[in-house]
Amino acid sequence: MISRSTGRRASAAHASTAYYADILEHLRDPWRLLASQRELLAPGGHVVVSLPNVRHYPVVLGLLRGRWRYQDEGVLDRSHLRFFTRDSARELVSGAGYRMVEIAGEEYASSAARAVNLSSLGLLRDFLVRQHLLVATR
Repeated sequence: MISRSTGRRASAAHASTAYYADILEHLRDPWRLLASQRELLAPGGHVVVSLPNVRHYPVVLGLLRGRWRYQDEGVLDRSHLRFFTRDSARELVSGAGYRMVEIAGEEYASSAARAVNLSSLGLLRDFLVRQHLLVATR
């Protein structure tokens, strides 16, 4: 970009927040993208990442039955190249040089599945989460 006042090349403005909502799982190398775009964030800027959870109980139940069936949408969307759990999603973001602030999950489960989770004292919660939301800083 050229500055009108000086006629010189101006440095690019840094973003305060970058959103990666349901995109990184479609890329061959999401690790490289996150790392390479880190410098586009202002110091202290945030990155918000949303990723489907391959540990969601319908996927796991299918695997226990020997099934891995791609679908038109959802966790097993045909266009997904990468699959993440809570831990691997955290590793993706922190491995690109960001400091984790928060990880939340969108629970999506039947009332029976929620009851099983309650009886397990929350140990099965990751299996009820369909989508992970991660917030980190540069």
